[in-house]
Amino acid sequence: MPDLSKVDFGDDFVRFLCTAGEGMSQMVIDELRELANGITQFPGKVVFRAKYSELPNLLNLKLVERIFLCILSVPVDSPRLACAVKDNSTPVLHIITALEKIDLFQFSQSIYLWERSCRETPLVPSDAVRPGFLFRARLFVKLRPKCLIRYTESVRRSAEHFLERRMNITFTRDAKLEINLILSNNVLFLGLPLTKEPISKRIYTLHRGLRPTSATAIVTHIQDGVILDPMCGKGILLCEAASNCKKRMLSDRESTEQSHFYLIGSDCSLNQLTHARDNLSNMQSSLIWDLVLCTIERTPFRAGVCDSVACDLPFGKKYGAYTRGSEEFNQMAIQRCHQNCAELLRCTLRSGGEFRLLVATRLSNWFVGLLSHMDLTVIHTHPMSMGATKAVIISGRKNRG
Repeated sequence: MPDLSKVDFGDDFVRFLCTAGEGMSQMVIDELRELANGITQFPGKVVFRAKYSELPNLLNLKLVERIFLCILSVPVDSPRLACAVKDNSTPVLHIITALEKIDLFQFSQSIYLWERSCRETPLVPSDAVRPGFLFRARLFVKLRPKCLIRYTESVRRSAEHFLERRMNITFTRDAKLEINLILSNNVLFLGLPLTKEPISKRIYTLHRGLRPTSATAIVTHIQDGVILDPMCGKGILLCEAASNCKKRMLSDRESTEQSHFYLIGSDCSLNQLTHARDNLSNMQSSLIWDLVLCTIERTPFRAGVCDSVACDLPFGKKYGAYTRGSEEFNQMAIQRCHQNCAELLRCTLRSGGEFRLLVATRLSNWFVGLLSHMDLTVIHTHPMSMGATKAVIISGRKNRG
């Protein structure tokens, strides 16, 4: 491999790969605008170029699941791959053929930068950096669609053999350097993960609830002022709103106009509010926040008090309203909960105040129709996915009186 130890990549552009939830790729691209160029979008993946010196900012991206140094992103012949699956032959040959397009310098650069990132940031255990580590690695293989999963082991063995021969690397299961081979939507990706844990895993969240990236997608563009989550659960939306508000306040320091935020969360479960308190307290933010024990149909908030309302509404099996447990809601209870939320929006939002709501896809059209009859205007709907759960972010405003 080329000796890159004397090369300073700080101001050079490096290829990165990041993963995102279904429906989130465009949001990720918007988040990357000021940091990256040469952006290429794939379903659930984004490949881009950014300066290595921007790595700390890249690791603070809020909508990204994982980030990799990108060695390879190349289409795999779709008809031939489909044929291989159909006639029960192996797709290994097509994948290895794609691996032959690896650029040796790109491969060497990625491994060198991975080693450098280990020294500069606490991303992986310190013993990952040791003499000779360049020649020891482990290979993680992920194949999609699901019909290809049965080929995972044969692809792993063949890819290891190819890379050992081509790149002079020895593969062992206990190596700290991990190479990820991902086949998704007929595109083959090869990359080195820059963090041991997904960057979507928030260090300030003690109790897990709504996926943080989904929560960020809801509150990213929320306006300042009084922000209410009337079914806050463990407070994940409030935490992401607080993080977003903190970032915005820092950027406003050079501006004459300062942003002001007051976060309010309410829930009918004292246990959930206790978790929310723990999460918000752990953020050690200077933002003011309050938690209120109440049900969605009987809230103590006065009319027009809120500038924004953000909420993750029940999908059908939630901890919270009406059952006060984890039992399944029946359809009537779910719709009644949504109706109460719509009424809360109408009453508590100020004129021109905004709302951003996460709603199950199967209820979205009905709910949009309900909102339109309550002095509320839906401006945008954005479909997204949380694993097998399909959802829609509904954004809008209260009509100005």
